[in-house]
Amino acid sequence: VQKLMEYAGLEPARLRLEWVSAAEGRRFADVIAEFTQTLKDLGPSPLRDRGAKDIGRKMAAAHAVASSFRVRALLGNEPRICGQANAYGERTPQDRIDEVLSLALKDESAREEILLLLRQRSAATVPEMVQATGRATADVLRQLTTLIRKNRVKLASVNGTTPQYAVLD
Repeated sequence: VQKLMEYAGLEPARLRLEWVSAAEGRRFADVIAEFTQTLKDLGPSPLRDRGAKDIGRKMAAAHAVASSFRVRALLGNEPRICGQANAYGERTPQDRIDEVLSLALKDESAREEILLLLRQRSAATVPEMVQATGRATADVLRQLTTLIRKNRVKLASVNGTTPQYAVLD
């Protein structure tokens, strides 16, 4: 979740999960006081700025990513992948699992953000997607190619030599 928040442009420190028993009243108060101070130190939420629309779209993309099959499959199989050896007796190191998961989160976040943008605009060109998402042209093209291959996006029209893409829903 914290990596998804980073991709969305929010500080991961804005989210905290603590397990506190009902019998730990003092600890609960300490956790709340500490977290409140952390939020004060971070300052106002970026969601309040003019760029909140972009962060809102990125957070919506992060939400979609968290429930995507690819990410759920990776997270669900992580203990098995790390704990069991393959046919050659090799175990996958945790840092390699983290790397694969990080790449999956990055790719899925980019794809979901492009899909949300196309739903908002009904159609867009690659330069418009680059401008709106702040992603590199090569990354947008790579994600767009994957979305077309997965039948999630289609070529909507061509104006001169500029193609416009739309969501297939």
